[in-house]
Amino acid sequence: MTNPSEPKMSSRKSPAKKTPAKKESKKNLAVVRVAGLPHEFSEREVRAFFGQFGAVYKLRLSRSKRTARSKGYAFIQFELPEVAEIVANATNNYFIGGKPIRVEHMNPDSVWPELFKGHDKKFRDLRQSRSASIRKGHNANPHGFVDESKIQKDEARAKKLSQAGIEYEFVRTRVNKVISKPKKATKQI
Repeated sequence: MTNPSEPKMSSRKSPAKKTPAKKESKKNLAVVRVAGLPHEFSEREVRAFFGQFGAVYKLRLSRSKRTARSKGYAFIQFELPEVAEIVANATNNYFIGGKPIRVEHMNPDSVWPELFKGHDKKFRDLRQSRSASIRKGHNANPHGFVDESKIQKDEARAKKLSQAGIEYEFVRTRVNKVISKPKKATKQI
């Protein structure tokens, strides 16, 4: 017979190991949600503004993945819950950039584990690299190329018009041949 104080042994698993308690628990760290921030605010400016109340443990400014611009809200984690309550009471409806910001103290149970995932990640504006790749793909196509589907559509339209008794010739504005390299312009001063 097994003793109830002993851990259950399974043939497949080893007994559960006791993990040491973490140095910091979620209960003694307080999180504040800030909404209505100006889109021009960066992490450094938000940290400087809210750092005057106490030590900012973690900061996550929500940003657009496409443009890396601020979405206007942030989550700030302070080391002491008292500081978070003071921040929420003091800065709620505080005017920044002509608009009031909304600051609320979040319940520790409502803070999800991945809230501060990537809080130290530096965002890049991806519009430059994405537009460069699109431009590269576009410029790789030969100039003056007429798509086969457009030719087929024109032929189908011409056939319908001829069946209706209308004689019409489609004139293509683009050349049919492929131009290998466009000519370089030479400018003389």
